[in-house]
Amino acid sequence: MTFKILNKADTLSLKATIADLLLIQRRVHGVESSAEYILKGIENALDNTAFTKIFYVEKDGIICGVSFGNIGSSIAKAGNYIWINELFVSEEYRRKGLAVFMLRELIAWCKNHNIKGIELETAADNEPAINLYRRFHFTFDQYVLRCTLLLK
Repeated sequence: MTFKILNKADTLSLKATIADLLLIQRRVHGVESSAEYILKGIENALDNTAFTKIFYVEKDGIICGVSFGNIGSSIAKAGNYIWINELFVSEEYRRKGLAVFMLRELIAWCKNHNIKGIELETAADNEPAINLYRRFHFTFDQYVLRCTLLLK
């Protein structure tokens, strides 16, 4: 398995494969989108790599996992952190250690880039994800309500 970061110069085919994974992930959560729309988001992220990172895992020549994060500044952490918006493993690669590998590599990348923390959210009933994050000693805040305002 290899853990890589998507770059602007990478092929459209690679970007489309990652967009397809993210499309599946969004549909699992009931969010309708299109591959074209996600590709636009990927291109936007790649235009802003100081603040955004798209990581992916390849196994036997197949892209089977993807993670997308935004880097922000934290007063509480006295430095930068990464907010993981998406962390997804293809269904046929689940329960084979891929998410553990991806998270371990992500943590190593963060340490190498002076990132002071990782934040994310998951559904309260997503036991596989919760167990994964517990394995890595994430703490869980039972009192936060996520609020979103989309600006057009």
